Amino acid sequence: MRMTARTLLFFALLAAAATAGAGDWPETADRPVEPLDHVTLEQRLSAGDVDPDAGYSFVVFGDQRAQADEGWQGLIAGIADLPPAEQPLFIIDTGDIVKAGKYSDQFCHLRDDILSPVRHIPYLVGVGNHELEHNRGRIGLENSARFLSYLDPAISPDRFWYQKIVGPVRYIFLNSADFAVGDDGLQEDLLQPQPGSRAQAQMAWLDERLRETGDWKTTVVISHYPFLQTSKSHRGEARAQWLYAYRGRRLVDRLVDGGVDMVLCGHTHTYERFTLTRADGRGLALVNVSGKPHGLVWPFKGAMRRAKDIRGRESDKLDSYGFRALDGWTIVQEDVMLKADDANQFVRFVVDADGGITGRVHYLDDDAPGGWRLGAGFTIPISDRIDYQTLD
Repeated sequence: MRMTARTLLFFALLAAAATAGAGDWPETADRPVEPLDHVTLEQRLSAGDVDPDAGYSFVVFGDQRAQADEGWQGLIAGIADLPPAEQPLFIIDTGDIVKAGKYSDQFCHLRDDILSPVRHIPYLVGVGNHELEHNRGRIGLENSARFLSYLDPAISPDRFWYQKIVGPVRYIFLNSADFAVGDDGLQEDLLQPQPGSRAQAQMAWLDERLRETGDWKTTVVISHYPFLQTSKSHRGEARAQWLYAYRGRRLVDRLVDGGVDMVLCGHTHTYERFTLTRADGRGLALVNVSGKPHGLVWPFKGAMRRAKDIRGRESDKLDSYGFRALDGWTIVQEDVMLKADDANQFVRFVVDADGGITGRVHYLDDDAPGGWRLGAGFTIPISDRIDYQTLD
């Protein structure tokens, strides 16, 4: 068979794609998964040297599995080297902590190598689809449950949702893969939980949490899958999440009515931030912190993941992207990482004694002083909680 130069180039790129990143993650299961050995949040608070009611900071990143031996280690080094006054009380990962959850040695690599410089900092995870093997089969679920069991005694292969209360802020961690792909990982565009599913059990649990009252003033939800995004990759999943409903009310409305002030998400390998305000004045912030678009071998893959600047045209552009039921919502894209600024990143959040939250993006940049380029600071709008009990 005669091969043209274009065909030869195609097969060369295909071979490169097959081997690219092969050294990043082991594809073996020679060692058993052990629970993460970081100090727990409860242990850190019981030490008594921090008063969370007086305020604290935490950092957020996600989707680092695409760059295990490059960007992620630089990110961890940067967090470990923050000045003492800026050291976080804990870390939140918005998910995709390994490339393939079926390989136990990937969890060992993560535990013993990548995360070891911040072992003294509690590491909280909102699980992603990759460690769970997209809910297809049990091995990814079992490996992830074993690895993350230190977070909460209720974590199991069938339950990855839990909450933490730290001073004036409550953090609710969800397994949004159950919403997006169902128990078997084979569903698409689900708009409500299936009867008897994990998603149904999780939504019932979330409903109970949103009905609770307590001393917290602010609520943050961690959900790997976003329900709004501008990048093309995974857009169908986001459209379904935007419409997802439980007992006749959409998830986004339940979050707003339950006093949720910010949703932290990932999945798209980018950074962008929205504020959403409903016609009644209530709303929340959606902050996607998930690294940078990847696709050096296949450039179009990176382009599909890259977020788009739709500032000033949000409603029209989201409608053109296929998002429906936007009426009654004012959506503002507050910030977005564009091609010229592509970089791995984390956001450092500061919580004050009243539950107010401010944030600032830290971009990994070898050419910047200290190796970091700082984005503009921002403030998360905090809503007054209403009586959720009266809404059903």
